Amino acid sequence: MVNCDNHLFNGVLCSVGSFPRQILGPKWRSLKEKDLLDPPICYRHIAEIEPYDDSKYNHDNGGKDCPPVNIIKISSIENTDLWNNKDICINWVATFPGLFSRIPDHFCDESFLNKLATKLALENPELIKSVPSKHQTESFCIAAVSANGYALEYIKDQTPVICLAAVKQNPHAICCVETQTNLICKETVSRVGSCLKYVARQTPEICLLAVENDGLSLKFVHEQTTEICNRAVMQNRKAIKYVEKIHKYYTLLKQNITSPSSEYKLGLNELSDMCYSDERDIFALGTDGWLAEITIPDDAKTARSTDGKTWTSNKIVIQYVFPLAEWYQMQNPKYLAECSERYPDLLCDLIKGGIQNRTIAREAVKRHKHITEYLRDEFLTESIRMMASELE
Repeated sequence: MVNCDNHLFNGVLCSVGSFPRQILGPKWRSLKEKDLLDPPICYRHIAEIEPYDDSKYNHDNGGKDCPPVNIIKISSIENTDLWNNKDICINWVATFPGLFSRIPDHFCDESFLNKLATKLALENPELIKSVPSKHQTESFCIAAVSANGYALEYIKDQTPVICLAAVKQNPHAICCVETQTNLICKETVSRVGSCLKYVARQTPEICLLAVENDGLSLKFVHEQTTEICNRAVMQNRKAIKYVEKIHKYYTLLKQNITSPSSEYKLGLNELSDMCYSDERDIFALGTDGWLAEITIPDDAKTARSTDGKTWTSNKIVIQYVFPLAEWYQMQNPKYLAECSERYPDLLCDLIKGGIQNRTIAREAVKRHKHITEYLRDEFLTESIRMMASELE
């Protein structure tokens, strides 16, 4: 087999029969059928030739001494007998979907179409829309999206089964789903929680699955509940920053509730004079320990301290617990600055206690230039040094 263009080789018209070897040029080579799996992008005709040994090609005289090539048959790409090879059919149609009509009807069984769908989805998914509708069976479409979920964008008739297969392959493919069902949404967020942002109609069940997979997906929950917030923070403590400012009261524990010696537990705790505060005055509770976000039952007996910064209660409901140090490190500069106004030594105490990050360091130096001696090298940047020197 050789490729040729409109029956021309180097501008010379060719036909069935003997053809001078030197016209083909030094880069020509004959191909076996298996070598034609790659589609003939540059050529529109195929010439079938008798077996030819080109190993003795003489570059010095341009092949003039070589015997001629005997051409048996010349066919257009559309009409070549190579369409009887299934692998060639798949490879060629995956590049030129307009040639789909050349595939023999008896080839188009489920196995063949699924193999074609997989190749299209992986190499050129937008060509799926060029496949005739009668061949875009549910099996074909499932094979395509199972290889590449985003191929769903080019499926003409989406079904729940096809869409489910797509989000199983790639949960982000939910953005291509035309009609989202509850099952499709649950499957999506249980695999990648942050895909909750693509869910058109959120339900508590869907939101719970999302935050159980990724606590930070709480950011995308439209209507937060205590249970959803609890699950999110249990999965990732950093999700606390996305909890809406409702029921935000805190108490400080000496040890984690998982400790065998802890007198506290998740849920309702009934003890006398349990001290708590709101977000503004967490620092009145201390600067070390485990911070517990709590709610106060309606029937609890509470009393406010004389300075107005804390309360006591005989009942609290612990929602979740995390190291106080982590909470400090997640706060923004504005909040830390406001707290420093109420508690002037707060940031110094944090730094001396080893709770440090760039934000805490910067806010602390603004108020206490000598605090630099307690900063670890990684936070003692040139800008921090300059800030401290300017205050002298």
